[in-house]
Amino acid sequence: MTTVEKNIEELRLQKAIRRLIKKLDKRLIPFLMLLEFSAFGSEMITGHTELTTLKADLKLSPEEESLGVTLLYAAYALFGIPSYILLRFLGTKIYLSLCMILWGAIMIGTAFVRNVKQLFVVRFLLGMVISAHFSGLTIYLSLWYRKAEQTMRISFFHAGAILGCSFGATMARLNNCEKELLTNILREDAGKANGEPNSDSWISWRQVKYALTDRRIYLHMLIGIGNVTPTLCFTLALPSLLHGINASAPLTHLMVAPMYVIACVSCLVGSYSSSLHNEHGLHTATCLFISLIGFIILIFVGDQSKTAIYISSCIACCGMYTTFPIALSWLTKNVGGHTKRAMAICCVHAVDHLGGVLKFVVYPEVDKPIYRKGHSICAGVTAVALLSTFILRRSMMKENQRRQFLSVDEYRREVAVEEPCDKHPDFRYVL
Repeated sequence: MTTVEKNIEELRLQKAIRRLIKKLDKRLIPFLMLLEFSAFGSEMITGHTELTTLKADLKLSPEEESLGVTLLYAAYALFGIPSYILLRFLGTKIYLSLCMILWGAIMIGTAFVRNVKQLFVVRFLLGMVISAHFSGLTIYLSLWYRKAEQTMRISFFHAGAILGCSFGATMARLNNCEKELLTNILREDAGKANGEPNSDSWISWRQVKYALTDRRIYLHMLIGIGNVTPTLCFTLALPSLLHGINASAPLTHLMVAPMYVIACVSCLVGSYSSSLHNEHGLHTATCLFISLIGFIILIFVGDQSKTAIYISSCIACCGMYTTFPIALSWLTKNVGGHTKRAMAICCVHAVDHLGGVLKFVVYPEVDKPIYRKGHSICAGVTAVALLSTFILRRSMMKENQRRQFLSVDEYRREVAVEEPCDKHPDFRYVL
């Protein structure tokens, strides 16, 4: 084959790949956005019910209201890893479909709650059912897209949690040629980082051990806690915060909406920049810093300026929501091995959502409407996440440099490790 023929064949291949990716986007992303919009809305609805008659109807005390929120996130964390194991054995399609059906049934049941005990039961069951939802969807996306394509796709379906979306088309089957092409480009993209005989139904317990002993995954957990804890707590408290600046309940609900529109745009712009430059550490740090600035302004403004409270809340929301998809795709790109990556996603996501348990500790009702203590705690954990981001990026940079200058004997020794995952000497971390 001549050079010209090779170039023509390469152009045809790239065109076929782009056409395949567009087909995946059309079939997957709108539907996943709809699922995430629905699931996240069921989590965050508690914040808005404080401005309705729910508390009076069920005669909820502040302690009972706090317990209702705590039970959801406690179940979320408790069943995160078991749900992943079940997901691996049942398969993604069956398990996520089952979760969505049960989630819908539980949400319908919520409408018929008549007392506190029934509320506790449905909130716990809801946390149990959706415990593998977001991590499951993230794992699902990581199986369909190459690393360079994951950031924007994760941000798109995360935007569904912020804003919502229109109904998408159902998944259509790929033809045999497209299946083979997709399998080949994903295998080529994974390189030496994956070594499992059957990624659909097999669990490598060796990789489970790798995930639980990898210090970088614990740094990802610190980043996640520092981002998700303020996100959950602040989002749940936001309606009460805005209601405290003399806004009526209907006006408060309307005032929240523009914040999420701005945060959605910020999320997509930040994720596009991260994907374009294939850089995550500095983007994550920048978004966390923006969030930190928002909380610091809220701390010092107090109740002196309604405009400043609203603008600083927008700043905090933009930073928090933009951080999440960039940091999450940073994790999915840098953890090799299907089982190790899935375990890392589930562990990080389960630990992150423990922050939701702290909502009534971080933002207690007695601090209304200023919430200076809550803003200070959120600023503190965001600062910890910011520091962890720099430490993680530095650690990855040093490891990349070390692998670049391995001796022949060192290279052979590290290659000989069974299922090396991202420890393979040819693997390079994305900074």
